[in-house]
Amino acid sequence: MFLRALILTLIAIVSMQGTSRAQDIDIDIKAPGYTDADAMVAIDIFRRKCQPLGGEFWGDVTSIQVEISEESANYRRARGWKNSVWLRLNYSQDPKFGPSFASGAGVLAGHTLHYFLGGGETPGFFASKQSSQYLCGLSFAEGKDIFVDVPEFKFLDR
Repeated sequence: MFLRALILTLIAIVSMQGTSRAQDIDIDIKAPGYTDADAMVAIDIFRRKCQPLGGEFWGDVTSIQVEISEESANYRRARGWKNSVWLRLNYSQDPKFGPSFASGAGVLAGHTLHYFLGGGETPGFFASKQSSQYLCGLSFAEGKDIFVDVPEFKFLDR
């Protein structure tokens, strides 16, 4: 148990380099065959593909929740996803690095950002809220999830 906590702490420190604030990471694995290390690798890949949130704005993420579970949404299952990683990021009430408001997306401060990551036939992630889309540098659409192709997420296919 101590070794697991130490490994998670070291992974978190390495993956959070360049941020000014420590983040709480809560990992909940409900699908067989995955580890906490898989979740940390997924976060690292996500950070590189979701910019500017994953880079210059990352210090405004106050906590991270990761849930790995069997995929139930038909539109994600249609991409060959058997399981998915639900990534929830809490964006600061008082951001220091990123914006607190964006024209079109509205108030960003204090939002919980939602992303679904998966492998399968078309690996990538979905950004499901306008605030989540905007902070990843994506165009956004009311009520629509936006898909980003990320071949590196193929490792999530189990």
